[in-house]
Amino acid sequence: MRALDWFLGKFPTPARVRERRGRLVADREAGASAWAARYFEPGMQHAARAVANAFAGAESIGVLEHGPSVRLIEDLKMTDLEPVEVVLWLEEKLKIQIPDKEVENLATMSDWVRYVYASCRNIQHNYRAPLDASTAFVFDTEHPLCGASERGR
Repeated sequence: MRALDWFLGKFPTPARVRERRGRLVADREAGASAWAARYFEPGMQHAARAVANAFAGAESIGVLEHGPSVRLIEDLKMTDLEPVEVVLWLEEKLKIQIPDKEVENLATMSDWVRYVYASCRNIQHNYRAPLDASTAFVFDTEHPLCGASERGR
C-alpha cells in the first residue's frame, strides 16, 4: 500500500492532472480579469481579458505583473515564437484574423488590446445591419463574437 501511495504521489492520476489544469486556468482567468479591470475601461475589458489570457498562456511571459505600457520585446524579452502562440490563441478563441504585418506593429500590451478590440468591433459590424439612431452596440461578454452585444433596440 505504501508503494501505491508513493506512486500516486509521484505520478498524478489523470483526474488530478485535469483538476490541476482546471485550477491553473481558473487562476489565469481571474488574474486576466483583474488586470483588465485595473487598466481598461469597462467597454474594452473583454478584449483586455482575452489578450491577457493569451499572453499568460505563453509559458514564460509574466504579463499580468506589468501594466499595459510594457514593451513586449524590450521589457518582457519575448522570443520570436511567443507572439505566434498569442496570435494563434486569439485567432482560435475570438475567431479573428491577425495578419503578420499587423503583429510587427504591436509593441505594447495596450497596442494588442486596442487591435483586438478594433478587430472585434469590425467583425461585429460586418455581421450586423448598419448602425442607425435606434441601435447601439456595446462591447461586452454577451455576444459570441468577441463579446459584442446589441443594445438599445
